[in-house]
Amino acid sequence: MALHYFHMADGETILDAKGTDLGDLSSVRNETVRTTRDLLNLRQNDKIWDGKPWKVWVTARPNGAGRTIAAIEITASWLA
Repeated sequence: MALHYFHMADGETILDAKGTDLGDLSSVRNETVRTTRDLLNLRQNDKIWDGKPWKVWVTARPNGAGRTIAAIEITASWLA
């Protein structure tokens, strides 16, 4: 098991200093998807449609430091 740090940016950047203990890369991948989904549900508002990317990324060290292990970036635009 190793600590992995999940960070988020959506106009505001939130860096993880605590970490989550996960055993393998499959678990990291699954947690990255779950975290992204949960954040989109919790923070859903008109801001997501401004064309600026939302990003969740995982590093091997706290506060955004270290190697990036996984990342999901989402950009949404209103095309009507």
